[in-house]
Amino acid sequence: TFPELNDFIGDQFFRKQVVTRIDSIAFGVLGAYIHRYYKSVWSDYKYLFLVLGILIFLVTKSAWFNISTLNSYVLIYTFQALSLLLILPYFNSIKTGKGLFFTIMTGFSYISFSVYLLNLTLIQVNILGNINYGSITGLNLQILKYFLYIVLSVLGGIILHKQVEIPFMKMRKKL
Repeated sequence: TFPELNDFIGDQFFRKQVVTRIDSIAFGVLGAYIHRYYKSVWSDYKYLFLVLGILIFLVTKSAWFNISTLNSYVLIYTFQALSLLLILPYFNSIKTGKGLFFTIMTGFSYISFSVYLLNLTLIQVNILGNINYGSITGLNLQILKYFLYIVLSVLGGIILHKQVEIPFMKMRKKL
């Protein structure tokens, strides 16, 4: 029998498992395929897809989407991945911009994969999980951990991007 569903079970057995999240990868491959072979669909319907993507995402965050059953735990992540796929054509069409916000967003887009690779195991478990926080407890401890998590993830992402990703991309271009 399946254990009683709660946030911890959903997080550990569904959200953080590759097997149960393979749909996200499949949506990414589908998006790349559509972008490559059906460019007109990708670009002509970007506003419709954007609206649908936002609506689907909002439904997954609403009370309508009851996550008390096994099916809901599995489907919520599938619908969220689908909603992200649907908003990609719109964001893919944004090529240039100005100002601090655009610069920050562009920088984060470059380091996002590196941050993804680092955040759970290295940062959350191995670094933050092994720090002696002394007498800091409660909300202050949570705020400190969150601040350290953001700073270490971003700094680590920048380092990994510059030291690993960029050299590999340069190597790939030579091949």
